[in-house]
Amino acid sequence: MFMKKKFFIGTLLFLQYTHNYKTLPLTINQIHHSKDTLIDIGDHKLHFVITKAGEPTILLEAGGGADASQWVEIQQKLAKETNATIISYDRAGYGKSELPNNSYDIKREAQDLNRCLNALGVHKIILVGHSYGAFLNQAYQFMYPENIQVIILADPNNIAFVDSVGIRILMRIPFDTTKALSIPQKAAVRQTIALPHTIETLRGMPFSGKIPITVISAGNDWWPFPQWNRWWKNSHQSIVNASHNRKLLRAEGSAHNIPKERPDVIVSAIIEMLKN
Repeated sequence: MFMKKKFFIGTLLFLQYTHNYKTLPLTINQIHHSKDTLIDIGDHKLHFVITKAGEPTILLEAGGGADASQWVEIQQKLAKETNATIISYDRAGYGKSELPNNSYDIKREAQDLNRCLNALGVHKIILVGHSYGAFLNQAYQFMYPENIQVIILADPNNIAFVDSVGIRILMRIPFDTTKALSIPQKAAVRQTIALPHTIETLRGMPFSGKIPITVISAGNDWWPFPQWNRWWKNSHQSIVNASHNRKLLRAEGSAHNIPKERPDVIVSAIIEMLKN
């Protein structure tokens, strides 16, 4: 039983491999007034799904091994209920994005994203990130604070939790790396190997106390150990406690995958921020 839990842990949170998030085909007809765009940033291309409207832009950052398809339902709802531009995208190696021939570096990931957003003419942004995507949100808002209006984190991974549970146990890879790997699997290995460096980099990139943040925490426990679930909840509370302009919401009835299980909570939080 313990070995099963150890394997289960390896599939969670950091990696969220594509067998957990099935990639869905994205077409113009699936998302209201949307288009698929590949942006060349030199050594690879990144895939974006853009629902063009007005400002601000809502940028949807997927979980660790997920891609833009994680946000299809939410992007559709936001397109119908707001006048904002909504963008989701595939990080390098996932979905329709290419995998560069270099090591993973979270600062470079944020720089590549910013180059693409500049090419799209995007400057006023509401960042929305799920799970590992919160790490990318954290790096981006630190490097480009002038672009960010609001941040919404859905069951976010964070440094406090990593420190509590220990990084090594969260780096387990739940597939045989001695066999031929798919591109998303290569991307997952690349991201996982870099995890210690990612965490150390983020220690020097705290969330800004000037940017409002809403944290949406899972309503249901989903980690295999009670203590881990307590650490997870406490880490979310600690993010909120760090500044007066932050708040915590619970996605009741949802485990970790809030974008799929309680998309309404995320949509409502975004709409409330737009009103303010």
